[in-house]
Amino acid sequence: IQTGNVSRSAVQSLLNATDGGASLCAGGFNWFGDVPLSAACQTYIGRTAKNLVTVEQSNVEISGQGGLFDLPAGQVRAAVGVSYREDNYRRIPDGSLTGAITVQPCIASAAFNGTAGSGACAGSATSATAATGNPTISGNDIAGFNPSAFLAGAIDVSEYFGEVLIPVVKDVPFVKEFNVTLGGRVGDYSTVGNVSTYKVDFDWTVVDSIRLRGGYQSAVRAPSIGELFAPVLLGFPNIGAPFNSSGPQYSGDPCDVRSKYRSTSGSNLAAASNAGVAGLCVAQGVSNAAVNTYTYTNQQVSALSGGNTALTEESAKTYSIGLVWQPKFDNPWLENLSASIDYYHMELQDVIGTVSPNDALQQCYNANGVSNPTYSASNPFC
Repeated sequence: IQTGNVSRSAVQSLLNATDGGASLCAGGFNWFGDVPLSAACQTYIGRTAKNLVTVEQSNVEISGQGGLFDLPAGQVRAAVGVSYREDNYRRIPDGSLTGAITVQPCIASAAFNGTAGSGACAGSATSATAATGNPTISGNDIAGFNPSAFLAGAIDVSEYFGEVLIPVVKDVPFVKEFNVTLGGRVGDYSTVGNVSTYKVDFDWTVVDSIRLRGGYQSAVRAPSIGELFAPVLLGFPNIGAPFNSSGPQYSGDPCDVRSKYRSTSGSNLAAASNAGVAGLCVAQGVSNAAVNTYTYTNQQVSALSGGNTALTEESAKTYSIGLVWQPKFDNPWLENLSASIDYYHMELQDVIGTVSPNDALQQCYNANGVSNPTYSASNPFC
């Protein structure tokens, strides 16, 4: 539940009202008076938004485990199973957060004679008004919020898995116990199709107080409902300023002559990348006449973000090794002492993520020197 929202349409109705809004709410709205808005008018323009989010998961799993056969070091054991999981997500935003503004501004002109109910706010062009009539505004009706949208999606997956514990050796010098675990899993996702993972782990008890452990794994992660199905919405992210007290920066609009992309101090256009950046700026819409004096003072830009149904799974190769120390002390304060240290190494491929507008700008305009060395407008980041 969101409280304290303000309807732009209701505010516009107050502004348009020829009686100062008295017919809409007690006290009306005085444009020029330093008077608090009445409680009735606060209620008139206020909105409470109620968003509904439902998350459902259905999960069925069947598994079994037991001993297979005996080896000199112990019993080989296995576990197998099959599972089915379905995830459903639904977000229904309040209508006020999805609806467009419905009341347009009215600009009084020579056609307005000051009489309540006159046609000055009709919005149509006349011989006495501007040829284009009153201007229109667009966007979400709730002030301060970007438009919200309905989101729904579902993912189901069937998986088959198995794991085997193999006792390799036991009770020999420097090996109290050494076991190996092999595991594998195959999944069939409704979104990315078939995927598979596996692992090989070891557990080596050197003596009663010292144990080594480690392993290698191949893992995957399928994209989530939001990453796949989120609606494309307009936002206004911050890209920073092209310069600060330290001098030009790789932030803000790269085409700004004060940025580090183009200048080494002030707007001297002395940066080594200036020519390439200027050419790319022209290719993306800055005119030749303005490119060497261009500045952009706003630190926000409009940007679209949303899900991508073409996403595939991300994968990882990981290995780890660790040491566990469990000394046996007679002191009651130390008898349960245990310490461990582990090292992990992970290599991710096809990582799922969002490229921020600032990162896209830096990559497009070759801030790192390698992402777009030819300053091509067809670069994926551009």
